[in-house]
Amino acid sequence: MQPRGVAWLNEHAGEVVGEVDGRVKMLSVGPGDGELDLSFLKGLGKAGVKEVELLGLEPNKNLREDFAERIERQGKEVGHEVRLVDEIFPKSDGSVVDGSFDVVLLGHVLYYFGSKDETAQALLAAVKAARPGGKVVVVHQAAVGVPELQGELLPWLRGTMNDVLTADDIERLLGEGELKAAVGGMERHDVDAWLDLTEVRKEDSDDGIAIMSFCLEADLRKVGDCALRKCREAFLGKSEQREGGRLAMREPVVAFVIRPKVEA
Repeated sequence: MQPRGVAWLNEHAGEVVGEVDGRVKMLSVGPGDGELDLSFLKGLGKAGVKEVELLGLEPNKNLREDFAERIERQGKEVGHEVRLVDEIFPKSDGSVVDGSFDVVLLGHVLYYFGSKDETAQALLAAVKAARPGGKVVVVHQAAVGVPELQGELLPWLRGTMNDVLTADDIERLLGEGELKAAVGGMERHDVDAWLDLTEVRKEDSDDGIAIMSFCLEADLRKVGDCALRKCREAFLGKSEQREGGRLAMREPVVAFVIRPKVEA
């Protein structure tokens, strides 16, 4: 996950939540290993929030276990109640998710909802899960960097590719149809960030291949030398020289803070 996206949420946690009385009730959709969530909880602690009840919906057993290990290691620093459950969002029966959450967090998770229609339905469900006066926080990739490389390389590698969902797409969805009617206001925060590509420059670096594979969601260990060389050239073509002689590519993220519409 982008360190700057994690750091932004930590630094601005108090502003995101605003003034609250007593316990903050928070829902995290697909928190993965909890890196973003725990950073946010620590930020809330620095902002003076004493108690947070966090419900994490994470259907992946391995990621839930990784999150639980993080909680065990950092428990004293976090100091809040965290409950992780095997649930898929949104749930149709509403047994877990209701409209009572002060904060609903979707951190780098909207990529996995499939079509833009499904993404819009997930966003709508998140808005409905927040209480009146609550917030929905979405952290997502901008259109620069990895999405550009995916658009350039995946059709060539696979012969086809799925649509790449970017923050610009999310902003458009928030202004359309049922979502537009459900959203009372939205702030967009663009966070500049860089992805270190120093290892990509090294032809014999397994770490460099792993970085490119992760970005392209394709195992480049299984492609030929020509394909690997083309991918490396594309990545390095996006890179710039940074401090200490390191190479990095701009990979900004966007944080949306969404307020549900409050009926008069």
